[in-house]
Amino acid sequence: MTHASVLQDQIHVLGALLDAVPEASLLTHASAEALQIVHEPSRVAVLTRLRTGDYDAVVFPVFDGSGLPTAPLIQQCAHENADLTLLAICCEPPEGTGALLAAARAGARVVVAPSAPELSALLCGTARRNVQRPDFTHERFRDVEPAMLRDVLTAAAEVVVEGRHVGELASRLNVSPRTLVRHLHSAGLPSARTLLGAARVLWACAIAESAPGRDIAVTARLCGFGTTSRMIRLARQYAVLAGGSAAHPSFPSYDNALAAVVDVVGGRLAR
Repeated sequence: MTHASVLQDQIHVLGALLDAVPEASLLTHASAEALQIVHEPSRVAVLTRLRTGDYDAVVFPVFDGSGLPTAPLIQQCAHENADLTLLAICCEPPEGTGALLAAARAGARVVVAPSAPELSALLCGTARRNVQRPDFTHERFRDVEPAMLRDVLTAAAEVVVEGRHVGELASRLNVSPRTLVRHLHSAGLPSARTLLGAARVLWACAIAESAPGRDIAVTARLCGFGTTSRMIRLARQYAVLAGGSAAHPSFPSYDNALAAVVDVVGGRLAR
């Protein structure tokens, strides 16, 4: 195995607020060849590191070294990194269950008194690299007509996946924002912002279709909506209607969503 392939197979783990708590030793003993572990002692440093996108999993104690619950930090990490594996570990069962429940509600998988091999197996088996992301490229839009709408939606898809905005869409199309506005108007197409919204809804449908069992709230966070209700409201603007119940909504297939969205923005499908 080459050095490059070894690096590709490594799982990057962030130990959050583990200083001065016994869980730090547990994570150290759980270290395996595939795990690359870095520790951060402060909340700000944890969030800053995660924004680089270089980590697959985060391990928290249920209480930090000052005896404060870590649930608020877990919740913020879950909100900003929807596909990140979050584990809250506790070497010994606490006197009450409140902190455990709070960590679970915040988005962590809570594990009480795991052995080092058990923790290692959890990290190796549930890291971010195992989350399948659907392909969202030109092939997804090959049947869209007219050609200009196809090109703009393809670029818009790239932009929303990267979390960018209108200025980046114009850059991808090699025009200025003002020129993009003029071209869209001349072609009888909606605004750039509207087309970015369409691409974001389609991305959500593609992700939901790729993992049918995933919580729809996770899909919403993955696609930058923040909340499920916000995602559903935007989808309705493009005639993409959620099914299921209010507690467990579901999206239509990507192909059905594409047909609805393209019709709303003034295009058509070749097939």
